[in-house]
Amino acid sequence: MPKVTAGLVTGPQWAVVIDTLALPDEALAMRAFIEEELAVLPASAVHIDTHYHADHSWGELLFSQVRL
Repeated sequence: MPKVTAGLVTGPQWAVVIDTLALPDEALAMRAFIEEELAVLPASAVHIDTHYHADHSWGELLFSQVRL
């Protein structure tokens, strides 16, 4: 099974998620890390999809507060 990578660029009060992955547990783990470890609120996290394939974008529902 191919692996999909995602990226995260952070600042003091914000985070940019690059690709949200496909599975809910993967996206939720990423969101939990952003909220709990980085103390960035979901409304301060922006997500960018590099392309429309499901393995890069299905998790965006869990990051739907802010879109770019």
